[in-house]
Amino acid sequence: MSTTQRKVSAWEILLSKCLLQNNYLKYSKNSKKLVKFVKKIMRYHLTIIIILFSYFTINAQVKVYNNVDLDSLVAKHTRLAAKTNSYLGYSIQLGAFSGNYSKSKAENLLNDFTSNFSDFTVNIVFDSPYYKVMAGAYIHKYEARYDYELIKKFYPQAIIVPYFIDVKNFIKQ
Repeated sequence: MSTTQRKVSAWEILLSKCLLQNNYLKYSKNSKKLVKFVKKIMRYHLTIIIILFSYFTINAQVKVYNNVDLDSLVAKHTRLAAKTNSYLGYSIQLGAFSGNYSKSKAENLLNDFTSNFSDFTVNIVFDSPYYKVMAGAYIHKYEARYDYELIKKFYPQAIIVPYFIDVKNFIKQ
């Protein structure tokens, strides 16, 4: 008489112990059917685990933590926008100067630019420690792209940067 051995999974052992403790296998008339059913379930235990995990994932709670730095930054932005009646847009930065004679260098660049491009609005902005020469005011970055390509030929150091646009001056343009 030959006996065949097969590997029994931990799930099968655990389930059979639970069923034996509750006397399902001992006294059930259809215990063979129950064992076949349990074995069938064990084949698909991975699918059941995935379904259970997805159920717990769907019912998960989201915790939101307040970041004090982010809140203060948003408040600062709101105050600045309300105070100056400005809008966050884009401008073309022609140059930024710091150190000795930086203001005079910025003024020289502004004069040089206005002599070459008279139809642009140009101003000098002091953003410590830099004096920045800014040209144009654009709501979207792609609007600044055309003028940027034109300016880049004469001023290769020019870049498009985020910039607070004064609404009153923007409407006058």
